[in-house]
Amino acid sequence: MEPALLVFTKVAVGVALAAPVAVRAWKRRRATRAARPATIGEALEGVPVRVVGRIVEAEATLQAPMTGRRCAGYHVIVEERAGQQWEWRGERREGRELVIEDATGRAIVDLTTAAISDEVSVRVGRTTLDEPAVAALLKERPGPPPRGQLRWRERALEVGTSVAVVGRAVREPDPDAVHRVTGYRAGPPTRLRFTGSPARPVLVTDDPEFADPAP
Repeated sequence: MEPALLVFTKVAVGVALAAPVAVRAWKRRRATRAARPATIGEALEGVPVRVVGRIVEAEATLQAPMTGRRCAGYHVIVEERAGQQWEWRGERREGRELVIEDATGRAIVDLTTAAISDEVSVRVGRTTLDEPAVAALLKERPGPPPRGQLRWRERALEVGTSVAVVGRAVREPDPDAVHRVTGYRAGPPTRLRFTGSPARPVLVTDDPEFADPAP
């Protein structure tokens, strides 16, 4: 049996680590609610807007390492069992550009500075060092290989998934449009481009409260 002080310390550390995550999630949900909802074709430039669309295949589409899902970006974490806890052993994230569409047009999201919700299409599973993707990921970290049980947690912006995007955007010509975008203005087809910064990231979430497409 663990000493009471050690158990208390572990609980206190867990709470301390979880608190910033909860605060960050609350702030993102507040910002998402505050943004003006709009279709991609009608969204205004330069002001916070919230658009909803389905992720589509694009030149930058990737394959998630653990599940093989086609996606615009992914983040996978590998952890090792240490007593009653799981400890971080390595991670990898990749993603440059997210492309979404609704009935009125197309939007491009720069993922390099985007803030992606922790709930986005999460899959989890147990694994071993015999798994090539896990072995390759853990080779990127210094130190001896883990010896305990391993598990992975993978988030992916999966093709076909409906997501909400919140931020400021600009319009640019859409060279991939087959026909004119409706709902914005007459003229050549345009698309939205969302580009954030570390201080003001674009938010991406698949939370059903925000990301369910309008009927």
